[in-house]
Amino acid sequence: MEDGVVHTTEEGTPQGGILSPMLANIYLHELDAWWHRNWGDLTQNQKRWRREKGRRDGTGEGSVLYWRYADDFILLTNGTKMYAYQVREQLCQFLKDELHLELNMEKTKVTHVSDGLDFLGFHVQWMTPPRNKPWLRITPSDKNIQRFKAKIRDMTASYRGHDAPDQKIAAINIITSGWINYYRYCNAKAIAHKLDFWVNQRLIKWANRKHNKGVRYVLRLYRTRQIEGNRNRWNLRVINSQGEPVWLFKMSDVTIKRYQDRSASSWQNPYLDTSREVLIVDGEMPLDNLAWSGSSSKAEQKDWARKAREEVSYTCQNCGRSVLAGEAVQLHTHHRVPKSKGGQHHPDNAKVLCQECHVKAHKVSTSST
Repeated sequence: MEDGVVHTTEEGTPQGGILSPMLANIYLHELDAWWHRNWGDLTQNQKRWRREKGRRDGTGEGSVLYWRYADDFILLTNGTKMYAYQVREQLCQFLKDELHLELNMEKTKVTHVSDGLDFLGFHVQWMTPPRNKPWLRITPSDKNIQRFKAKIRDMTASYRGHDAPDQKIAAINIITSGWINYYRYCNAKAIAHKLDFWVNQRLIKWANRKHNKGVRYVLRLYRTRQIEGNRNRWNLRVINSQGEPVWLFKMSDVTIKRYQDRSASSWQNPYLDTSREVLIVDGEMPLDNLAWSGSSSKAEQKDWARKAREEVSYTCQNCGRSVLAGEAVQLHTHHRVPKSKGGQHHPDNAKVLCQECHVKAHKVSTSST
């Protein structure tokens, strides 16, 4: 959906939609009820008695905590490792008998919380320093750090040397700001500083290849003092076509906040508090696999198509059907002269057509050739 008009997806598959997690929540509600029947409805005294009984009997039985986000979930127990395996077997049997699902045993691991576990892109680990109080460390998972680096490597690869510097920095800023905001409530400050330096080096290497010059030339061209508020530092900058500076975004500038404890008296459910905005992100994907990489070709094409639709007031130039009239019509911007025959993204080469007229236009073009 762009400017109120539905466009066909040329590549990739939709991600981040609400339908998949909604269906998972509906179907796995029985899993929530299964946990509640077995462990969730126990009082504190019952949990304590169960654990003491497990110690006396040698069964290692304990209480079980449960968290789920769509189809990703974890179970935590204060029982023994043997009991943890028993819980996993009970879970497998329930999913198979009641929900007709098979648990992926390769992804379902039994581990100690002191060794850490990955959940929704976070690495959760219980730290027990010898001279300090134990504490829970939550950091970006190694897997997602590598995914982030792979995306930046692709954006700054040698074959992308034709991209404009201002658009390249703007595209990198979209990725870095989105990634660090996903982790703004965990221990991500240290990794943010390290990744800032790494991204800076990748961009300099990309500029080296683009200009076929050395590092000193690139630094003279791009590096300058950034003086904004309390900031006075060296940073990479490009002046865009509008004469505005485009600075490289620093992830370490994002304030890392402690997630508010739910037990605090001032805590309020963010989904019920209408006075604040809630950022909803995909739990599995802090990065968009189809994110813009800084190439100007698609940006130019989208701008050309948008201007053409605005020029004709979102109306098909063949049949006259209009989006503004409330009709369910899908508009396409057609090249009068195909790109394969030298057609360009020029206003004179644009013709706005609905889905049906667009298909007919291509059939006529194919038959005439």
